[in-house]
Amino acid sequence: MIMLLLPPLLSAASAHDGRRVNGPQVPFALEPLQWGQVTASGWIKDWALAARHGAGSPEHAAFANVKATSYPPFTIPPDCATSVDGWKDGRPCNIAFWDEDSAYWVDGMTRLGAVLNDSTLQRRVREDFAYVLAHPDNFNATWHRPLQDLDHSEAEGWVRSIYSRAMLAYYDWTGDAAILDFLVTQLSSYTVGDSGGGRSLTQIEALLESHAYGGPASLVDTAIGMMETEASSLRYLDALLSPNCTNATAIAQDGTCLNHEHGVTFNELAKLFAMISSWNSNQTFLQASVNAYDMVERFNVQVHGVVSAHESLGGIGPNVGTETCDVSDFMYS
Repeated sequence: MIMLLLPPLLSAASAHDGRRVNGPQVPFALEPLQWGQVTASGWIKDWALAARHGAGSPEHAAFANVKATSYPPFTIPPDCATSVDGWKDGRPCNIAFWDEDSAYWVDGMTRLGAVLNDSTLQRRVREDFAYVLAHPDNFNATWHRPLQDLDHSEAEGWVRSIYSRAMLAYYDWTGDAAILDFLVTQLSSYTVGDSGGGRSLTQIEALLESHAYGGPASLVDTAIGMMETEASSLRYLDALLSPNCTNATAIAQDGTCLNHEHGVTFNELAKLFAMISSWNSNQTFLQASVNAYDMVERFNVQVHGVVSAHESLGGIGPNVGTETCDVSDFMYS
């Protein structure tokens, strides 16, 4: 499959990302390419153009006409945007997952703009980032998502990390120093205790990447501290290092080793151990990620090549589905 995809995808100027100036203790096996160095052609370009039309066109903007009053009985914070069109008119309320969805939307537009070298998308995401840069309190909002089973600090950190991904991709593409300066300033105020736990540990990505692009080494220290502090409380770290993770019967019957973990959460968190291991040389963390993906590939990857996850990982079979968000996050991870 990789060989089939390479001809229409690759048109790279070089195999080097010149914006990355700080490397990890353990060198990466593969060097990342700079955004914009790879352009699309053939059927990949056709798909990208179709996505561009949906993402960048006001009449097709996925969230432009969604109003906060559409979702009673949620309480709407008074300083929360009531029309969801990215974050450029204010960060949307983090109810009904609007802040999550719109952050993913901006991230997708950013990367499409780089792959297509599209000035319309570049202008659209620049507007979004300009608002956030002018309103840092919006970036660091602590609104409470009124769902009983989700801690608001976990939701907040997770959503912010998604939006940070978009900003980092934009910086890598354009070299806009204001973006990196903003992220470094905001992330430098974080402490080990600010992770929020759970999915909010994805903030580690932004901390490490911001350092790679020139931010201070203290960002890495914070990321390592977050991981080492939270790892003991992640309910599946011990499971990932356990022999039971190779036991198909245990996986299938009693949920040992994450069989019932939320699919996107699994992908978001399982890769973080390996990411951290490049910066602190912790082979135990590296092995945790290796075990995680070995387990999920043997017991949860469907014939289409992606994990089964109709919310939770669901094993292998014709009667289990895969959310589309798991397609992108499994590849990304």
